[in-house]
Amino acid sequence: MVYQGQNVALVRDLTDTMYNPRSKPFVAHTRGTELVVEHIERYWCPTFTSNDILGGTPFQFSDVKIEGNIELPRKHGGKTAKELKAEGNDS
Repeated sequence: MVYQGQNVALVRDLTDTMYNPRSKPFVAHTRGTELVVEHIERYWCPTFTSNDILGGTPFQFSDVKIEGNIELPRKHGGKTAKELKAEGNDS
């Protein structure tokens, strides 16, 4: 649609991806989706959240905690345990 000259935008909080955390860049699914949205914002079109149209609060996926290096709570920004440890913030 961008190539056709359409005026487009992406609704960030209603976007999900088919991202496998066991593939590069080896981050949680939520963080993988955030990376895709960041790419779209940088190279394709602006984004907004549903509350910009509907009011209220934007949709947010629930905090998911899976043991290992797959998912971390959103308080860690969706970073993997390996990334947090490298930053010295593995709590």
